[in-house]
Amino acid sequence: MIFHHTTSWKNTIAFCVLFDLHNLDLDKSHNGLLHFAEHLIFVETKNFNQNKLRTKRDILFNVLDAYVSANFLVITVICSRTDFIEVCQILKEMLYSWKCNKKQFLEEQQAIIEEIQDFISQPINKTIKTLGKQVFDSNINVLGSIQKIKSLTFLQLKEIKKVWKKMIDTAPRSLLIAGPKFTTTENKILADLLDIKNYSKPIKLQPPIPIVTHYISLPAVEAIVVDTVNSSPFFILLQRIYYVRHLKLNPNWEFFFTRETNHLVYAVYKNSKANLDKKQSKEFLFNKPTKKEFISVQNIVTKHIDSLSDGTDPQEILGWLDTFHLRNIPEFQGKTFFQIRKIYSTVSYDDFLTQWKKIFKDVKV
Repeated sequence: MIFHHTTSWKNTIAFCVLFDLHNLDLDKSHNGLLHFAEHLIFVETKNFNQNKLRTKRDILFNVLDAYVSANFLVITVICSRTDFIEVCQILKEMLYSWKCNKKQFLEEQQAIIEEIQDFISQPINKTIKTLGKQVFDSNINVLGSIQKIKSLTFLQLKEIKKVWKKMIDTAPRSLLIAGPKFTTTENKILADLLDIKNYSKPIKLQPPIPIVTHYISLPAVEAIVVDTVNSSPFFILLQRIYYVRHLKLNPNWEFFFTRETNHLVYAVYKNSKANLDKKQSKEFLFNKPTKKEFISVQNIVTKHIDSLSDGTDPQEILGWLDTFHLRNIPEFQGKTFFQIRKIYSTVSYDDFLTQWKKIFKDVKV
């Protein structure tokens, strides 16, 4: 899928490519290898040594980010339009001709170990891991374990390159663009870079499954987990309601929302300042939203979309294009921000409550 959000900018181009990892048939032996490769594409290429590549990145790219999730490998680029051709040439080198020596391999290996250690130590990730044992079906370790990464040797670079090549050669990819209308030349450069012609396909929505909602109560966390393939405007409004409630109810707790492959998770958890009050946390999660709450978050969402339409933050725009078009919200796919705003502005309180009752009617508290 290619979606171009046309902006009033004249001199800035932002784009995001997402490699779909759902059906690559990568088994557990590959855990962490794509993430390792994602680090290595930033090191050196066939035609750019480490210093030259670093210099090019620093001078020509306003933003060059990459990350791996269970579902996608995502690369985000923001650059000046005058640099666009050279930026694409460099990115092509990074995607198709990256390399490293043993010293560089060991340096990135240590950086990844430290990244995993930092990830594990964060309270929110400890909480998600605790919940994972209860209900999640996702068994993909995206970053890899410390033990697994430590065990890799430079000789196994072949295995890392093999996994990367499989993604490059076979993964469907989607392209999200924010910026002015492209010339024919600019369109061709980007299509050639990503081989969009061969690998870009319309997003195939998975068939719906019965939505099932679970309540999980643990000493340090209270959570609602919704089993579903597709999200909807309702769930984004619900996220905002919980966020506003969190600020009003007990800011010493922490609130988070996350999405696993087939789960939406809304949770409050304790931090070092305050234990969870079980009665309060149930009220937080299960009290029916008032009309005042609904109107408040409806306004928050529509105003946010208005600000996106103004085009002030390219990276934020790309993030929301990703959320709206690729994260399985059928009502939004292929629609402009204006059309999505209209959907939110016309949702009634009664319609919202109807959805609320469907989600929460069978939950055992």
